[in-house]
Amino acid sequence: MQNTMPISTTSFLLATKTDLKTKGEKIMKEKNKIQNVKSKMKFAKGFTLLELLVVVVIIGILAAIALPQYRMVVAKSKFASLKNITKSVAAAVNRYYLAHDSYPKSYTGLDLDFDVKSGSGTEFVPSYGDFHHCSYWTDNNQMAACYKFIYGKRMGYYASYNGRAKNCYVTSIDEEHVTNKVCKQETKKSGSCRSTYCEYYY
Repeated sequence: MQNTMPISTTSFLLATKTDLKTKGEKIMKEKNKIQNVKSKMKFAKGFTLLELLVVVVIIGILAAIALPQYRMVVAKSKFASLKNITKSVAAAVNRYYLAHDSYPKSYTGLDLDFDVKSGSGTEFVPSYGDFHHCSYWTDNNQMAACYKFIYGKRMGYYASYNGRAKNCYVTSIDEEHVTNKVCKQETKKSGSCRSTYCEYYY
């Protein structure tokens, strides 16, 4: 006589097997989730000291390259406005001379195309920008000049009334200073330096 299990026992075993399989699959899924989280946490760790040092070195190199170029661009821009104002003053003095056959004793007689903040005689300060002052000569020099402080050095531009003679001036004898470099690039010549300043002639 063949032994057979009761139907209820067989059903229970099948249900248990299915349940165990389902639970096993759930456990494997949870395990995979945990491994994925651990993997992400591994890659999300902070930088090592070596990596930080490499980043700092790269930033330092970029700054060393970019900063001098930035200073040069700023100095050139400031010098350009200095040059334009000086030429404007020289032209105004020349117009006055052509109209009166003499040079004005005071800047108030000049037909300037900009406002003046303060001044006395032939020396005055334009009302805009960071000008130190402008002046002009009524003797045989026949030149106007304006000055600005650029990166700690007083920089000047001289222009003759007829527009022929001009030069760049800076209170620095360091040829590597940004203001000296600007003058050298402007005039395409080396400077004629004294004890406290250099002049670059066009």
